[in-house]
Amino acid sequence: MIHIEKLVLFKAETSKADLINNKNFISVLDDMTLSARAKYTIDSGHMLYITLDVDLLGNLVNNIPNHGVVKTYAQNKYDYWNIVNIDKDLDTVELTCRHWCTETMLSMFIVDSKPRNLNGLAMLDWLKTNSEQYKQGKQFALDLEVGSNLSELKSMNAWHDNFYNITSDLQELYGCEIKKEGFKVELVDYVGSKTPKYKIEYGKNLVSNESQEDFNITIGVLTKGYDKLYADNIIYSGKLKDNPNMRGQIVEKEYPVRVREEGKEDEDGYTYFDTEEEAKAELKRLAELEFTENHIDEPLITFDTEILELSTVEEHKNDAKVWLSIGDKVATYISKFNIDIETRIIEMEVDILVDEIISITLSNNDIKDLKPPTLNSIKQEITKLPSVEDVIITAKNESFNTVMGGFGGYARHYPDRSIYMDTDDEKACKYCFILNYTGWFFSKGGVNPRPEDVTMVADINGNFYADVINTGTLNADLIKAGILKSLNDKTWINMEDGSFNFADALKLVDGKLVFSHTNGSEGITIDNGGFKVTTYSSTNGMEEVAKLIATSFAKDRNQNGLSICTTGYGDYVQIGYERENGAIRAAMFFVPVGVPSTAGLPYTDAGIYIKDKTFVENLINFKYGLYLKSNGTKDHVIYNDSSNNYLNIFGDNGINLGFFNGDTPTNRLILHEAPPSGTGDLIESYGNWNFKGYTLHNLTLANYKLANTYANLETKSIAEVSALETNSTDNIRYIYKDITSKDNKIVLNIPSEYQGRSYTIVGIAKKGFGDYAITEESQNRFVIKTDREMTMNIEISIE
Repeated sequence: MIHIEKLVLFKAETSKADLINNKNFISVLDDMTLSARAKYTIDSGHMLYITLDVDLLGNLVNNIPNHGVVKTYAQNKYDYWNIVNIDKDLDTVELTCRHWCTETMLSMFIVDSKPRNLNGLAMLDWLKTNSEQYKQGKQFALDLEVGSNLSELKSMNAWHDNFYNITSDLQELYGCEIKKEGFKVELVDYVGSKTPKYKIEYGKNLVSNESQEDFNITIGVLTKGYDKLYADNIIYSGKLKDNPNMRGQIVEKEYPVRVREEGKEDEDGYTYFDTEEEAKAELKRLAELEFTENHIDEPLITFDTEILELSTVEEHKNDAKVWLSIGDKVATYISKFNIDIETRIIEMEVDILVDEIISITLSNNDIKDLKPPTLNSIKQEITKLPSVEDVIITAKNESFNTVMGGFGGYARHYPDRSIYMDTDDEKACKYCFILNYTGWFFSKGGVNPRPEDVTMVADINGNFYADVINTGTLNADLIKAGILKSLNDKTWINMEDGSFNFADALKLVDGKLVFSHTNGSEGITIDNGGFKVTTYSSTNGMEEVAKLIATSFAKDRNQNGLSICTTGYGDYVQIGYERENGAIRAAMFFVPVGVPSTAGLPYTDAGIYIKDKTFVENLINFKYGLYLKSNGTKDHVIYNDSSNNYLNIFGDNGINLGFFNGDTPTNRLILHEAPPSGTGDLIESYGNWNFKGYTLHNLTLANYKLANTYANLETKSIAEVSALETNSTDNIRYIYKDITSKDNKIVLNIPSEYQGRSYTIVGIAKKGFGDYAITEESQNRFVIKTDREMTMNIEISIE
């Protein structure tokens, strides 16, 4: 089992990369900690409380950094916390920590920003990049990640406040929930699992339970669509059939339902119907869903619950452990109170040291109503743009009020013009309207304005200009534009040549599509040269490293294919995977050319390197050979030689052949480069050789030894033959050397090549005390019995 540190202390300025990879940490606090409890709440105001033992802390007691970061591991995930208070006494140190995202967002200030018509992700990214700390390049601001799954477009004004407070206002603006985990803050429609991950049941895993019920319920809904479209009737809760006197509220709810109008195009954001009756039927259906799916006619119930993780109970010890998070759905069943509903976790407390949930608070409340607390009293004005019609109405009202407020001005009429002024003195006039037969204009620079002082102008040729144009529908045969550009100049489209730039993240320039790094340098480009990947170096700037490109063979252009290759500054192609801690683990390297050993690449010779196991199901065909990396001075190699002799195998330090006995590799033949000391064997064999009737050539027994062969398979007695001799009678003298009895018995076979021939035991030399007797001499073996275990040499003469 891999040991995972549960509490690791870092300096306040530690970067995200170092936190993830446990680089430059101050200390692991696991063994110094008396208690560590993380409290997660649905409003994302997560807190961590740690109690440390002063005696175990040693010198660290006075070196815990202000705003230091504590990395925790619990409920199957890592999280990060900033120390916001240190409380010391003689025995313990109490640390109070806020979630890293909260602390980071509180430190990011926005002076004045007006994001418009943005979805959730774009809104958070806009506010993040417009904070003062991001502009200044502060590491914590750059490390903060944002995310969202909200597609609805919204606008707001952010002024003189921190990112945390502004984000809490976004929850109200989008009607969403906020999720904080790791280094990322997200606006999401739903935090946690949407289906129950766990079941809490009385008598099974429920330790204690306290419940509160809120009976402010809704019994009726009047639904409204676009403009003056209403459902014919109020839709009431079905529960009124069983309880006609049930009290509750009747509310009006608005939905984007609209009747299609002839001659007008459908607008985004609405569900259209061809008839008013169909639209009203849809409004009725939506109202009924409020009761059947959203259960607005049921009391809001909150449970403060202590539960058991079933995998810690003996009879459930083989069950998989359940990891829970804020927002997850949990099924709650208490028969004695007739409670059987789906609730969500709105608060949970986790013991970091044992990784167990201490308590959870469950509720069926609408989580979107639980708004994160604002840490100061300043409330920002939120500009909501729910529909195009609302924008037009607001603009019309503002313009109408402006014009109506202009009554009481001063008019001057001349033969060639008329002037309507804010004062009766033309020299003191600031705002005016001037009209003649060729056109009219509004001026905020008096009766003789500069062109930049004119806010609206129309001439007799049909040309019209205005600073701001608000319109519901704009019909035109042709709209001409050179460049369409955003207010901050970061996004533009050139209508002449088709080039564009979306805030430097995506742009088309000179026929090349570019996805950029956050620092503005090119990251990925696509053009007729293929798919190009670049990186950024402080030394060289943008560096091209690789391409994905279509290629073909020069001799036959019809032979086409796809190439993934290094280019420019590229030193290797790596195929691998990402580990849980974010580190990249390489499984294979393609190294095109040799690189110096100082470059940091694991391999310095050109070639293909496979680091992980390779499993091949079908045949392997190689033309030039296969090189296996050696720890010695030269690689092992398998290849075809110049005579096309297949599978020449050469090993730097020798070759082993064998098989797996279960999971144990078992040698059967070893070829040594250098013989083992003491034996001098170049080739070792573990097992019999069976030639199936074929001949073993070029073996002169007088010049070779046959050693370490079994003389008898029954007793596995080993016979070492020191020599084969021929005596004066031309008999063969065969010597069994250092034979040890087994169970007071020696059984020796006559060598297979001499079996069937007559033999005589001519000498026995025992080593040590004891008696023996030759008890059997058959045609192909003989037996010697001993009165104790002993070792002897035995010589026979074979005719």
